[in-house]
Amino acid sequence: DGTYEKSSIIYPLMVFLGCIPLAGSNIFKQYVLKGGAKHGHLDIFYASLYSGFWQIILGLAMLPTMAIPFPGIEPISMSEIPNGIVDFFTCFFGSAPERASKQQQELCTLSTGSAFEWFLIYSVFSITFCILMLWLTKKMSSTWLQVGNCGVLTISSLMGTSKALMGASAKPLTFEEVVGLLLACISLWVYCLEDEIDASGKDVYLKTGGDG
Repeated sequence: DGTYEKSSIIYPLMVFLGCIPLAGSNIFKQYVLKGGAKHGHLDIFYASLYSGFWQIILGLAMLPTMAIPFPGIEPISMSEIPNGIVDFFTCFFGSAPERASKQQQELCTLSTGSAFEWFLIYSVFSITFCILMLWLTKKMSSTWLQVGNCGVLTISSLMGTSKALMGASAKPLTFEEVVGLLLACISLWVYCLEDEIDASGKDVYLKTGGDG
């Protein structure tokens, strides 16, 4: 409805700490995509497929965290998790779970389409994005990819101000957000002033990562 609420500091902290394993993951991707492993260059589609498999496994492994009382979120007991999964899939495919509140039931049956339909649309863009990110890592480097994400951040922030795209949740950028975007653009420009050199002293932009 266009209203905003402040969240607990724990969530930005979790995002910040999550950047540590993310950075390690990106370095490992570059290692295997560029032929650092004994088995040679890893194919980007193969890498994307197995990344999806691991996300499913980790998602199932993290189900018990639903019982943790995080700030602002009502936890559910371990015994309620199976019912929660059933309710999720019921809502996901456009039906109203009996155990859900009236507001939740209305959200599950909106005329704009089920969550499943929107998930399919999202998946097209998400898969395309992930494959392109792996291609950039393979042909360039994981460092360049992270720096290049500054451009993605800028575009996403600007698109978030459009009511045609965001509806009632669209809002103009604050002064702090504008300054942050300017700094991100400057950092991207500064990084691109010189070529990136790997540990062997070679220009990563001139190296080929094999077929992919």
